[in-house]
Amino acid sequence: MQGASNVSSPPTTARQLEEAERKEIERAFDLFDEDKSGEIEKKEVKQRMMQIGFSESQAEEACGRVFGNVDQGGDNNISWDEFRKTMSAKLGPDSSDNDIDKAWISFGGADGKITLSELKKVAEKVGETMDEDDLTGMIKMFASGTDKGKTEDKDKYFITKEDFTKIMREPLNRDT
Repeated sequence: MQGASNVSSPPTTARQLEEAERKEIERAFDLFDEDKSGEIEKKEVKQRMMQIGFSESQAEEACGRVFGNVDQGGDNNISWDEFRKTMSAKLGPDSSDNDIDKAWISFGGADGKITLSELKKVAEKVGETMDEDDLTGMIKMFASGTDKGKTEDKDKYFITKEDFTKIMREPLNRDT
């Protein structure tokens, strides 16, 4: 079996990992799996720890704790599956999910959507001076939802929870 990058099994945790998180976990696994066997051996972890300044006894003690928690098979190796499950659990229920939920409610999304009126209230509350056309343009840019039954209503465009979550998870564009 080769390194983690050659192993493709979907996460089995309650929260599915984002692609970027999965790749980071694979990179971390591959960093320790020096011989690319598909398993991390105690000697590989100990060697890495000593490379970053741990004494041999400190590295041995730390390896004992790590393997005691992660090596579910008890074979003194950490398989890709054991590593992935442990790292996925460490990422846990994404705390940003709770933050996104709180923001969603504060933006007025309790009814399942954020409308222009609600976005305008939030903008005013935080001191943003965007006019209605700018806010409408912002909603149109991000929104997948429109309420075609309200064609004369200024709230015919809205942001769904899915849109909002996507917006909140987007990395900032540092080029602008």
